[in-house]
Amino acid sequence: MKWSILSLAFSPQPRVDFSKIMNRWHCFIFLFFIVLALLFTWPLALHVHNCVAGTPLEARDPLLNTWILSWDGHAMLHSPTGLFQANIMYPAGDVLAYSENMLGLGMVALPLRAVTGNPILAYNLILLAGVALSGVAAWTLAFYLTRNRWASLAAGVIFAFSPYHTSQLSHLHISFLPLLPAGLLSLHRYLEVPEGKRLALFSLILLLQGLVSWHGLVFLALSSLLLVAWNLVFFRLPLRRLGLLLLAFLLPALLLLPLALPYLRAGFRWGEEELISYAPSLKNFFQVSDRSAFFGQWGVLEKGLPGSEGILFPGAVALIFSLLALAWRASGKSRNGFRRVNLYYLTLGAFGLVLSLGPRTESGFSLPLHYLRIIPLFSFIRVPTRFFILATLSLSILASLGIAEMISRVESRRGSRKTLLSTILFVIILILVIECATFSLPMVSVPVWGNVSQAFRMANSEEKALVAPLPRLAPLHVYDDALYMIPEDAQDYYLTEAMNVYLSTYSWRKMVNGYTGFIPQSYLKMVLELGGFPSGRSLRLLRAAGIGYIIWDRNREGDLPSPLVGELRLVFEDEGYQVWQLSPDSQPPRVEDLSFTLLAPSAAPAHGHITVGLMITNSHRTAFFSPTVKIQCILEWMGEGSTPQPIEQDLELPVFIDSQESVSLRFPVRVPGEGRWRLRAKANILRTVKDIVSEPIYIFDHVPDSRDLEYLAGDIRCDQLDLATHPSSMIYLPAVISNQGPSLWLARSPEYAGTMLVLARWYQGEKEVWEAQGSHLPCDLGPGQQLLAPLLLRAPVEEGSYELRLDLLDEGVGIITPSSVILRIRVQPQLGL
Repeated sequence: MKWSILSLAFSPQPRVDFSKIMNRWHCFIFLFFIVLALLFTWPLALHVHNCVAGTPLEARDPLLNTWILSWDGHAMLHSPTGLFQANIMYPAGDVLAYSENMLGLGMVALPLRAVTGNPILAYNLILLAGVALSGVAAWTLAFYLTRNRWASLAAGVIFAFSPYHTSQLSHLHISFLPLLPAGLLSLHRYLEVPEGKRLALFSLILLLQGLVSWHGLVFLALSSLLLVAWNLVFFRLPLRRLGLLLLAFLLPALLLLPLALPYLRAGFRWGEEELISYAPSLKNFFQVSDRSAFFGQWGVLEKGLPGSEGILFPGAVALIFSLLALAWRASGKSRNGFRRVNLYYLTLGAFGLVLSLGPRTESGFSLPLHYLRIIPLFSFIRVPTRFFILATLSLSILASLGIAEMISRVESRRGSRKTLLSTILFVIILILVIECATFSLPMVSVPVWGNVSQAFRMANSEEKALVAPLPRLAPLHVYDDALYMIPEDAQDYYLTEAMNVYLSTYSWRKMVNGYTGFIPQSYLKMVLELGGFPSGRSLRLLRAAGIGYIIWDRNREGDLPSPLVGELRLVFEDEGYQVWQLSPDSQPPRVEDLSFTLLAPSAAPAHGHITVGLMITNSHRTAFFSPTVKIQCILEWMGEGSTPQPIEQDLELPVFIDSQESVSLRFPVRVPGEGRWRLRAKANILRTVKDIVSEPIYIFDHVPDSRDLEYLAGDIRCDQLDLATHPSSMIYLPAVISNQGPSLWLARSPEYAGTMLVLARWYQGEKEVWEAQGSHLPCDLGPGQQLLAPLLLRAPVEEGSYELRLDLLDEGVGIITPSSVILRIRVQPQLGL
């Protein structure tokens, strides 16, 4: 009796009407994949309302994605036009464009959160449903191609639970992929029978995929375009059908354009070096998760860290049956007419594999991704190994075709027994499930409902707050040109800021805090400046920025310093959280109150390039603060002879300039012919036009520069030789530098050597401590010329007495000043409040 049931369950089915079988089997298949999703993410099902899956380091992305889904619903209900102007990382704009917006999933989460009042529950339900639906969709696509429900079951398991897919559970935009196989299925059906409703369904799925994930849109668009090209080559599609297909691609693109514009406006692109850092090595293709129930226990393959993007072993069953399918196709003895389908999915898989290798090989050979990055959507993808999803889908389909081919061969033999065939199928599926199984996922507890402190609920969305202190950064270099997000404690930073982002969903208060896939410069500036909190400088920044509230975690940080308490007013305290109110500045300066000076070298070589600077000074008695603002500069040369064409230059107004401080914005300018010239700049800032003219510039046929050591001589002076500051606070030092030689000092050399810096080093006794810091020249400096070089340096974290030594450095060559300028600085807390 037992074998007869197995025979009924696992016997291959004849090729009958696709839609009729689908209607009968979808419920069973969906239940099967839901059970697997619950088992393979265990014990998430027990904590679906108050935990996210992963280690504390992995939990940052689930918390971020929970916030994204919640913000989508909140924005669409209250201010649809402000969708991308999210509440975190103030004052950055278009914050939602720094990560996936997942608007489609946000609309699904909206009613779930409205009913449950729990964003974590809504997120986890969508995650589990996405994993299960990915399996169902892959099963459906494979069944359409094979008409064998059990061979198709293997495709669903491989696609939904492959090692790479399960290692990406913390990335919802990668885990939720049912629309990828669903879109390919709809396109397959249209190409087989060209009905308008089938093409409309494909176009709709393409649109929905764009609403769910840009990554998924790239994957579906690539695989779909390849399928159209494949049919164009082998089946010679009529031009009319090709035109309709083009329309099916263009309509979703036009509808998605409003969502794409903020990404273009944000203007960031991942550089090739960033992509190369995430490119896989050979060993990654033999790595599995340490949570794998089979490989993790037996140690057959090397273990990789989940979420590391490097777990690329596709599974033994997928490889074996994919190779069998291709071998039978190559032998010309395929029995089920899969030959062209095999080649298409082989091509798609190979394409996905090549794209996952990154833009270049280690030897520098350019790969296809290097050229595809000119398409904006491709420049959004930071991790090339995510293209391995296409290889995983291809392997799942090829494996199902191989199993279906094997079934067909066994059935064709005389005397073959259905019991034997059923047993073979049962064993294959069982081995596949065991191979893909993962258990005992780590969990991170998240406060929900009444466990969320009232401190995160009380303010309305128009108030601005800081959850203090912001995480501290590790030692950095050259602040004025490059800021890097390198926290002292990466795990603490990611989890703390991601948790603050999640907790903001309970009030939608604007926050300085934030965590996204891309870190804007304004946020880095805020983190760097507020690293010294509660210094006087950091309080001036908060007042200037209109940050009215500070949320302080006493359980984590202890009590606020007593002098600071006099500056703030305690308005609320709950379970260790305190909410302090900070009064804003009464008369903060405006752009019109700032002074602008155009800096240029006194001498320059003809027809070359020089670096000029726009010096911005705040002489007001209070600090200046402004959200990200563009400065549109038009520069003109004024002098004898033919005047070159005006030069347009876009700069960015600094977020923060403290009282009595200056900053310099540098940019290159091409030099005209010999003579006496001046540069004139018309700077348009928030409809305020500043007309600025430089000092005279004498242009000669040849001028020696700082790349030639023979002509280097200079000096540096600073009047503030004795001062005190708060630990990790920023220090402003107005140094004066003078070029005492006949050469031109380059603020930006085309080569490594020749770039001139003011070098700052911290000493205790004769031992160098803390970090070496530097500041580039405000502009190229001509012979005999001197100017102000505004230095902004970060004080050491540790208290104590230090010597700060300032020197002039020719980068790549060495120090040129005969002796250092020495400043004595006391670093101690509770100063300047």
